[in-house]
Amino acid sequence: MQVAAGLAAVHEQNLVHRDIKPSNITVRLKDDGETTAKIIDLGLAKAITELDLQTAISTPGGFVGTPEFARPEQFAGLAFGHSLGSLLTGRDPLGEVDRQNAIRGAPGEVMYQHQHSPLPVEELEGVPQPLVVLLEVLLEKDPGRRFQNPSELLKAVPTITGAIDARRKIAHESLQKTPTAASHSGTRRRTARLGPKKISIARLPVTGSDVFGREEDIAFLEAAWANKDVNIVTVVAWAGVGKSTLVNHWLRRMAAEQYRSAERVFGWSFYRQGTSGGTSSADEFIDAALAWFGDPDPRLGTAWEKGERLAKLVAKWRTLLILDGLEPLQNPPGAQEVRLRDPSLQALLRELAALNKGLCLITTRTPVADIADHEGSSALRRDLEQLSSEAGVKLLRALGVKGE
Repeated sequence: MQVAAGLAAVHEQNLVHRDIKPSNITVRLKDDGETTAKIIDLGLAKAITELDLQTAISTPGGFVGTPEFARPEQFAGLAFGHSLGSLLTGRDPLGEVDRQNAIRGAPGEVMYQHQHSPLPVEELEGVPQPLVVLLEVLLEKDPGRRFQNPSELLKAVPTITGAIDARRKIAHESLQKTPTAASHSGTRRRTARLGPKKISIARLPVTGSDVFGREEDIAFLEAAWANKDVNIVTVVAWAGVGKSTLVNHWLRRMAAEQYRSAERVFGWSFYRQGTSGGTSSADEFIDAALAWFGDPDPRLGTAWEKGERLAKLVAKWRTLLILDGLEPLQNPPGAQEVRLRDPSLQALLRELAALNKGLCLITTRTPVADIADHEGSSALRRDLEQLSSEAGVKLLRALGVKGE
């Protein structure tokens, strides 16, 4: 992060370093244990503008810099990836090519190897997977799929460190730029943003972090988020099966990737947290959500009007809305069984089923009758089964239970 921040500072001065490599990065370990990295040797640095960027990174008809640590097309710009790989492996990231003596020789031969040789991933055994993904993106042959400047790298670092701390894997797509030609008409278009503008998930329940035997359910949620035609997903199961745990696990995966293309994330549990317990009312939720999404006066209007107004605010952005434990607000067995008792929630879900841009994720013990007309189209339902015996064994072992 310190080296990337230093490079960003260089770029802010309209300069390009042109010779980043480990020997041009000094590290100082202070008495208090703090480490400081600094970039040195700007002898090859050159001033740049938007119009002469390409001529600044290489000289006409020649090459400036250290070939082993240059980016493939320069030889153009930062050699951050090769320096990072060298620090991780103790050698040039193309170490396999190096051992074959294919990279020994004139700068032209070195350039050719950088342009055509794959990254030897076997050299990175023992390196956390998110860091390997970062290195692969930094060394991507296609310039358009790499970070375009040090600031983009800095913004991506929390995704890497968060995934490493959580011992979680990440996908290349969470860091790479996706070419327009590779986009699919059946999926929502990814934006260039690096995370939601607003997040509120403090009202969601606290659950365990371990999930067993829910791979298909996670895949279902992943597909629902990616599908532009799915507006609502209801996860249905009796108490104790793990609805909230499943959703929280998926949310942690989303958070590790900056919630992907979500512009707003708002979560609410209708079961109150804390020692007092109890449930929260529809009015409490509607008023709080209206205020959070920017309604000028949540007190105005009938309950139905408030629900419609909230739906329009939610659909204004690509919003991930989580409503946990909806069953306290559903009618008990009878003529109106499983319908929502409050008009504001009826209006909210009906409108979201019709016009939502993001995804409303609901957990409940019984299906929601108010959106039954949309089931199978914009509203999907996932019935959670009890854990399989195999998954149960893994869970017990994780809890330290011994024996057969």
